[in-house]
Amino acid sequence: AERRRPDSVLLLAPNHFKQTTDQCAHPAGDWVLREVARVGRLHCREQDLFGRLGGEEFALTLVDCGADAAMRTAEACRRAIASIDAGSTGCGLPVTASVGVVATRGASDYDYEALIAHADAAMYRAKDRGGNGFQLYTGALNAHAFEQLELESRLRRAVAASARRCSRRRRRPRPGPAQPAR
Repeated sequence: AERRRPDSVLLLAPNHFKQTTDQCAHPAGDWVLREVARVGRLHCREQDLFGRLGGEEFALTLVDCGADAAMRTAEACRRAIASIDAGSTGCGLPVTASVGVVATRGASDYDYEALIAHADAAMYRAKDRGGNGFQLYTGALNAHAFEQLELESRLRRAVAASARRCSRRRRRPRPGPAQPAR
């Protein structure tokens, strides 16, 4: 029987990217994306896969790489991105990234879409913690994500209910000046 080795997926995205494009213009944002891609390619071995998923997100699939080595690679990418100097673009904002890491444990863990979703959950957890870091995916992150979605859903329902109550209230006419008696 073929033994499947562990693979890992890193999902990385620059932090505060919208702020960069808003304050420093889109050419500066494009330059940041090219630099992040350069860092990703530098940390991509011959057997690995690297590419842009869309927007400002990039994925690095590390073949035959367990969680410990993947976390070392995530930290190396994070440090390299933090050392990018955007001053040449006229943008003084720092460049940092958040990285989500997920590792397979066996043959049943090779659903690539699930790996990307798990790496995405881990990346957003790293962003929630202030960015410029990495987070290894654990099942607890799913529970955290579901709690966040439930909270958001309850807040939306409460706001919608409040808006309906406000629109149903009738305005009472304000008393005007007294009318003279006839």
